[in-house]
Amino acid sequence: MGGGWGRGDIAFAETGEELLLKGVESYNSGDYVATQKLITKVLPLLKDNSKIIEAHKYLAFVYIAYGENQKAQDEFTEALKIDNAFRLDAKTTSPKIMEVFRKAKAGVVAEGAISVITKPEGAKVYLDNNLIGETPLRQDEVSAGQHKIMIKKRGYEVIEGEIAVKDKVMTNIEYALSESTGALNIISEPSQADVFFDSEPVGKSPVKLKNVSAGSHIVKVSKKYYDDFEKEVVFNKGEEKGLNITLKKRLALIGPITEAGQTEGRAVARNLLIDSFKDMQAYQLIALAEEKEAEALKQYNISIRSVLSYLLPQAEKKMEFKLSELSERVNAELFIIACLIKDKAGPKLIFTLFNSEMERPDIFIIDLIQEDVKQPLLKIRKALEFQPSLSKPAEVRGEKGVILFNHFISSVKEMTKDNNKENAGIGYLNLGNYHANMKNWKEAIAAYNQVASANKAGLGKGTALFRIGEVYENLNYWNEAAEYYYMAMKQFPQNTIDNNEGEAVSSVSLKRLKRLHSLGLIRERYW
Repeated sequence: MGGGWGRGDIAFAETGEELLLKGVESYNSGDYVATQKLITKVLPLLKDNSKIIEAHKYLAFVYIAYGENQKAQDEFTEALKIDNAFRLDAKTTSPKIMEVFRKAKAGVVAEGAISVITKPEGAKVYLDNNLIGETPLRQDEVSAGQHKIMIKKRGYEVIEGEIAVKDKVMTNIEYALSESTGALNIISEPSQADVFFDSEPVGKSPVKLKNVSAGSHIVKVSKKYYDDFEKEVVFNKGEEKGLNITLKKRLALIGPITEAGQTEGRAVARNLLIDSFKDMQAYQLIALAEEKEAEALKQYNISIRSVLSYLLPQAEKKMEFKLSELSERVNAELFIIACLIKDKAGPKLIFTLFNSEMERPDIFIIDLIQEDVKQPLLKIRKALEFQPSLSKPAEVRGEKGVILFNHFISSVKEMTKDNNKENAGIGYLNLGNYHANMKNWKEAIAAYNQVASANKAGLGKGTALFRIGEVYENLNYWNEAAEYYYMAMKQFPQNTIDNNEGEAVSSVSLKRLKRLHSLGLIRERYW
């Protein structure tokens, strides 16, 4: 039957959304022919508007890569007709694409601009409750119609009102701010806590804030190892108020674990955190002394049946070590939950751990090897797969579904000190992956650069160069990214990218270079 898809083009069981995802993956790998073919065919099958918009968007991207800007503009227009609030992020989208998108938007969406000037300057401007900058400012691409505007400056009265924005017209706004004389005294127990006023740091407690403007303000008090205190405080003009705050120590529940869950310590620990601390951010918890457990459970209304004999208290008693000593041994500040697992190979502790510099948990296993009862050996046996953030689970999904974050940071650092150069190189590679995931770009590049010097045999060098290219691409340094992709492609073609299904560095790097070139982000052709 002419015009149909071949057996290799599409699996009958795949949904429209799955095929759209394949099209997006093809685009990201630089295969524009496959992208156009897949998305054009699957577009009539999509029912969800957000998926239809995404399909039009990627078709537009393909047409821009081909140099067919009018077709790309037509695709953007179709997306905007479905939802005129559809936007591209100018910070992460190439200027070539943004130019075509703006032309399409101008034909569909009515927009104007606003200019805001205040005396004195430096006032924060909120449009429809979203901060858009400080005065003096100009804001383009504001949808035509009525909008709420609020202007705030510390020491001055808050201005609130409405403005009407007209299509293709600049709306000019000027205000002379009136001074206010309110004040706020903040005392905390313990003292020397960091104080934030409307998200701005104002010092350590005790502190007195002067020139507080009338209206609503947010006060936040934060100290290491304590729960954050946050409160909305409303001031009348010239009013003076005081806050006397007692910070609560952060808590962690040790246990329980069901018998059926002994072989699934990761899931049980994670679910227990979700079920037991629904109103708290997980990474803010620290270990709780056993004698304080009942009081804590009562305070936080956590209902559990019992702490079973195979949990941490029992392990401490049997192995004669304390939680604080264990913390020092693995260079970790905060332990959340611990489960003692028994199997044929001997007892093991499974910990869900949060480090003070991480907003996401690591879950790992420690073997208990009782060579000497008085000095038990604690050995990190195996770092488990990095677990999703409890508060932001979508953020850990990478292009292939799992990000490279498989080593707890202290064990990775130990690998970098290994006399075996291959292990040291892998350690630095994982250390770079850790910093890249945390967006510590400078530290990531430094770690990747260590791979070559640590590992004379060359294993992982190509991957490290490729990763440096990714860091520069994340920072929008297109030419630097291209240089490192080129070095990875030419110097180490035999290396493979471990999260790319074994694809060679040379192949992946070439695709990245072609994509950057097609988007107009680099001029030079490296192939």
